[in-house]
Amino acid sequence: MASIYNLYGIKELPIEESVRHVKAKIGGAFSEHESSYKGVYFRAVIEDCEVTIEHNSTDDEGYRAEPNHTEYEILVYLNEASELIVEELADCEEITLLRSELI
Repeated sequence: MASIYNLYGIKELPIEESVRHVKAKIGGAFSEHESSYKGVYFRAVIEDCEVTIEHNSTDDEGYRAEPNHTEYEILVYLNEASELIVEELADCEEITLLRSELI
């Protein structure tokens, strides 16, 4: 069975508000984490789908995490998403689908 890997972007919301918007659409218990590479990010597992919400951060060399999408400050990654989760996020006007892969 193929797995869905999606990347979404959010332009104008702070990360905490972005988490609230995503959670309102797909549920889940998001926990805050901190990484020297990503900074503060949020993670949840919903129906075997790993969801991370993070800043499109710039590394020490000036490169963005997603350099083709620099206009999006917040990134939402779905790993092994169900079609239901994808459909729920498609209905949220603050969230833009940037990339979708079926593997």
